[in-house]
Amino acid sequence: MKLKGVSLKKNNIVRNDYKEVLMEKSIKVGKNINLQMKNNIMSKVTVNKNALTGSHTKMIVLENQACLPFITGLTAKDYSY
Repeated sequence: MKLKGVSLKKNNIVRNDYKEVLMEKSIKVGKNINLQMKNNIMSKVTVNKNALTGSHTKMIVLENQACLPFITGLTAKDYSY
């Protein structure tokens, strides 16, 4: 699992959160807080994101259009069908 798009420290994400997501198939939600300037007005924007999920979205597509999970270090040539 990877944490993408949110801060570990600001969202207080700890080791047990990873375990909970895996074992209980839950989702850990995090917040991103940004400052944006538009028309000379500074505003604070808060975006809620799924910080940790158990879903795997990266896939390798084979010649026959079959999709297999992405595993670091493997390519489509390493799979057989």
